[in-house]
Amino acid sequence: MEAPQLARAPVVLTARVRQVGTAVPGRYEAPTKLSALFADRLGSLGEAEPRRASSDGPQARGPASSPGPSSSGGGAGGGAEAAGGRAVVSRWRQKDRLRTTAVSLVLCLNIGVDPPDVTRVSPYAFLECWLDPSALPPQKALEATGKALTAQYERWQPRAKYRLSLDPTFDDVKKLGTSCRRSARQERVLFHYNGHGVPKPTVNGEVWVFNKTYTQYIPLSVYDLQSWVGTPSIYVLDCSAAGLAVNAFKAFSVQRLREAERRPPSGVPPQPPGLRPPPEDVALVERAMRGTVVLAACGAHQTLPQNSAYPADLFTACLTTPIKTALKLFCQTSLLKDEGLDIEDVPVSPERLVQLLALIESGDISGTIAKKVFEELWKQDADPAAIVEARGWKQVSDTGAIEAEVRKVLEANPGQVEAYRGGKTKIFGFFVGQVMKATCGQANPSVVNDLLRSLLDE
Repeated sequence: MEAPQLARAPVVLTARVRQVGTAVPGRYEAPTKLSALFADRLGSLGEAEPRRASSDGPQARGPASSPGPSSSGGGAGGGAEAAGGRAVVSRWRQKDRLRTTAVSLVLCLNIGVDPPDVTRVSPYAFLECWLDPSALPPQKALEATGKALTAQYERWQPRAKYRLSLDPTFDDVKKLGTSCRRSARQERVLFHYNGHGVPKPTVNGEVWVFNKTYTQYIPLSVYDLQSWVGTPSIYVLDCSAAGLAVNAFKAFSVQRLREAERRPPSGVPPQPPGLRPPPEDVALVERAMRGTVVLAACGAHQTLPQNSAYPADLFTACLTTPIKTALKLFCQTSLLKDEGLDIEDVPVSPERLVQLLALIESGDISGTIAKKVFEELWKQDADPAAIVEARGWKQVSDTGAIEAEVRKVLEANPGQVEAYRGGKTKIFGFFVGQVMKATCGQANPSVVNDLLRSLLDE
């Protein structure tokens, strides 16, 4: 079966003066929540070619010394709210325990040259894998970034076989994908794509790579990528408009399924080879995407954030270095930002932070109390459990004690109770806040919610 021919002219690169600025047209949804979610799940998850375009064109790369920074089916990610995250993640998991034995890391950064569809304004995000590309010559910066990304993934999957491709050509990616599938055999392949130095994915289901002389961007169809990487697989897409690539994965997967079954869709006239709109049949898409997980940095009409307070690859950072990213975001959003502190200045060790997270997970303390414990850890290096015990901050889950406080709150606010029962359910949060205030934040929020709903609905 021949892959669909995508007749697209290559886009010519031009060496030009870098533009810098502040535009943040898109955003990540709840990056700190993504950090915890992806960190938890990645560990469990770890267990015929189209015609090539001509390579003639003006030179793309600047002088060698020029510095400069640069969801779906079985699973989809990026821009996902934490609410309902557990249900979504449950679909990511494969029933059969698989290991990720081969990892392909593709970095299309083209350091020193901005893509034609990106306008930067100062100050803008520039860190890649927590490194500043402008601190080294472009080629060395590219190599250092690749090594850093490999190290970040190795912390989660140390036994996998890693292959790195820096500013690759079409043939490089093909060789990389096929070799990883051959090495993994029936196990899972992880394919990471960083497209910060190339244009956004196209509506025809293409991402971009380079020609051999770096004078042109060359389109690479998701259809071909799927053929090379195969299944089972995980794709991490860290680029603007990543949702377009997700749509392509869905459409091409359904197309392959129908071709395999040799059954054209009923009532649909034959269409020429190429990308079709994602089907509305969710069950069909899930069946077609079985064995494939796609994690995308943003939606089809979003661009990556350029806030200089965060790394340019914030999505990758949340996925591979969640604790460091969470601390970085904490420093930028808390009162500590006024002190000018950076991630390296945080006096709380990773070990203490893990102990604190364990207390939250076990239900011994709530998120509100965790903030107080963290402030104490900032002042002294002590066991979080000992701090909680000494301060009397352990979370209260006793239903009887909490119910007494809930009744007091409802009796003290008859007007709000009447309004809630009259249909103004949005004030439910008011009652929760009053109970948490009365218990100094120690009441178990889940128990509080259940008791409030039970008593308000009487």
